[in-house]
Amino acid sequence: MSNNVPPRRKESRASGNRTGVIKLGMFKQIECDITDFSVSGAKLSGPDVANLPENFDMTVHGSGKKRKYECLKRWQRGDTIGVEFITE
Repeated sequence: MSNNVPPRRKESRASGNRTGVIKLGMFKQIECDITDFSVSGAKLSGPDVANLPENFDMTVHGSGKKRKYECLKRWQRGDTIGVEFITE
């Protein structure tokens, strides 16, 4: 049986776990787990992500490098959220 449903995402996502640090104001930071990472967004989980604002900055640690992203919260299910990376 053929499934002719188009894919929901524009690009593929890399599975696997990464760590992110979310900056909230001048002095507050929280850590989160990152899964389903792509060039346009990611899925974040952790005990503190449910209370994040709609927009925030996150630094991603992985492969020995750090990269900063401006994030827009797109959906939430309990302690897991989906974010879109904002590009200019």
